[in-house]
This record gives sequence, structure tokens and C-alpha cells, in this order.
Amino acid sequence: MAVTLGILPWAGMELNYLNIIMIPVLFGVSVDGGAHMVTRMASGHRLADVVDDTGRAVCGSLLTTAFGFGAMMLAEHPGLNSLGELAVVGLAVNLLVTIVALPALLAWKPQLIANAERP
Repeated sequence: MAVTLGILPWAGMELNYLNIIMIPVLFGVSVDGGAHMVTRMASGHRLADVVDDTGRAVCGSLLTTAFGFGAMMLAEHPGLNSLGELAVVGLAVNLLVTIVALPALLAWKPQLIANAERP
């Protein structure tokens, strides 16, 4: 979320009374992909398999969600337009973090994942 909010001024976007509704939605959606990746790793799968299988599913899910919200960018209403823009930017950042940064972090520090053997 911090990266998304940091990109907004750089992209010439501002938060307004309508698109700020997307912040909790993005937060909720952002947790899902990472939770699926970490859960799969905790069940004993190799990182490469997790990124290949679960990563593909997470990527498809985020892309279809981005296309759905991105359709709002076609609206003539400036509030709906900005809602779609914020959603697409937030989901793109989420995709990069889930597919690139999270696996890199898990490869670097695999002990971050709790499993059944550890209390």
C-alpha cells in the first residue's frame, strides 16, 4: 500500500472522496495472493513450484480484477475514472510484490514461514 500511495503523486494522481474507497479494497486483495503463496510454501512445496503454480493463479486473479476495475477508467465521471486508475495501479503493484518481492524474501529468509514442526 505504501508503494501504491507513493506512486500516485509521481503518476499525477490524487486521492479524492471517491477513489479513497479503493484503499481498503486493495489492502484486502493484497493479502490474498501472499497468503496463498505462503500457505503453499508452509505445506512443504518448493519455492519454484509455488511460484510456477500458485503464482500463475495469483497472476490470473489479479489481472482479471485489474481489467474489471480498469473498465471504470472509461467512465466520463472523473471520480469513477480515478477509482479505476487507483485500482489498476494498486493491483499492478500488488502483482509485482506478490510475484517478485515475496518469493525473493522467502528464498532469502525461509524461516519466516511457520510450519507444523515449529510452535
